[in-house]
Amino acid sequence: MRQLFISNRTTEKVAMLYENNRLMEVYFDRDISRSQVDDIYLGKVVRIEQGLQAAFVNIGMQNNGFLRQQDVKTGTGRIESLLTEGQYIYVQVKKDGVGNKGPVLTTDITIPGAYIIYLPLRAQISVSNKISKEEQIKWKQSVTEWLDDGEGAIIRTSAQYKDDEVIKGELEALKKRWKESAGAPVKKSPGVILTSKLVPDHLLRKYPVHLIDEYVVDDVDLSKQLQSRYPAYKNRITWKKFWHKESRHSIQGVQEQMIHSVVEVGQGISLTIEETEALVVIDVNSQGFTGRSNKQHTAYQVNLAAVKEIARQIRLRNLSGIIVIDFINTDSQDLEGKIKKALSNELKEDPISSRCHGFTALGLFELTRKRELPSWRSKLIEETTTCKNLATKVFELERELLAYEDSSHETVLLTVSPVVADLKKQLLSASVSSRIPQEVFFRIDPAINDYRIEMAGSDEMVKAYVASRGYHVDKSF
Repeated sequence: MRQLFISNRTTEKVAMLYENNRLMEVYFDRDISRSQVDDIYLGKVVRIEQGLQAAFVNIGMQNNGFLRQQDVKTGTGRIESLLTEGQYIYVQVKKDGVGNKGPVLTTDITIPGAYIIYLPLRAQISVSNKISKEEQIKWKQSVTEWLDDGEGAIIRTSAQYKDDEVIKGELEALKKRWKESAGAPVKKSPGVILTSKLVPDHLLRKYPVHLIDEYVVDDVDLSKQLQSRYPAYKNRITWKKFWHKESRHSIQGVQEQMIHSVVEVGQGISLTIEETEALVVIDVNSQGFTGRSNKQHTAYQVNLAAVKEIARQIRLRNLSGIIVIDFINTDSQDLEGKIKKALSNELKEDPISSRCHGFTALGLFELTRKRELPSWRSKLIEETTTCKNLATKVFELERELLAYEDSSHETVLLTVSPVVADLKKQLLSASVSSRIPQEVFFRIDPAINDYRIEMAGSDEMVKAYVASRGYHVDKSF
């Protein structure tokens, strides 16, 4: 059974994927570090460079986007014959900008769904090569009838064995999303018109709706949107406002797991996971293992027991690049081959591709995993420490305050550091106190590092406490 829990009410969006009641993957989506890839913008051509055969496009960001001639899909020829300065065009981000360079753009707009990719500006119909030739012909005929002139679509492999109505329904939803976002360019200013967020958009494409047995969402509006987008699966989508208050779903607890380097496997076995810029090192420790077999077989038992948790931690922490594992030495090529096979089989469940290279001459196991996003640990902590960075603490505070909505307390007294007070204004799009029935008193104290909930209770009790201490407090946090 596969369950996906989504927290969408707070500024930092969070998702947790469970397989057979075991947490396998987590996602943290923050606007401050979010990729713009796949976002769609209304842009204005500000300069055409004939020598580069490229155009610079104002998309409402600090740096202009870069559009190459081969990424202009509205015709053929030199770029000066395809675009004019001052022209408004729709563009999509192919690659994020770096430093002072703006993002790389394309005019080939794609709006992906779980089963079909809608092409609003390209009259082309394609079908996955993994679908049989007979089915490809059938799909092309069906989809042609559903599209208007100038539109196109790509049928994904996941569409196999799905009813026409399911695919048609998703296509109609994608078309509606585009039409609601795109308007007459001459009436607008350059800027984003359609975003593709990690949570939930990218996640729902990574795990199409038919692969999830249950969606649990804390945002009633998002749950309704998903039910509308996937009507055939609406019974799988439920709204549970405070699902993350259950201890096993604690977002703060999961983030603590990401930060700690030691993982207990059980049976006296543990893993130590260290991340560096060049590679990730996983050390298998068997100090407390109580197996009674001979030394070689004991080492094999320990390694086999560690394999499942290693595969899980790779997915859970989003480890990628070069990964080196220091298994317990078995002095047996036959047993090493079995360990390699066991780890390869476990990693087959991972949607991100990886490759097991096997044991080196030094007895270390090497594998590589495709890098799609930075590891979660690198996003959660300060670079030179194992402490949560202040952005993580601000998002944590927001969740903690919103959780009071479900309590009998009337007033909350909060103390924050000056840095957290300033950072809150930058990171949170809306006042927290306006989203809960409780009154939030807060004061700034330079003596603390981040924040603390000083008191919660009746309005009379908190006000008496504030008066007795002579605190100066504000009432809008």
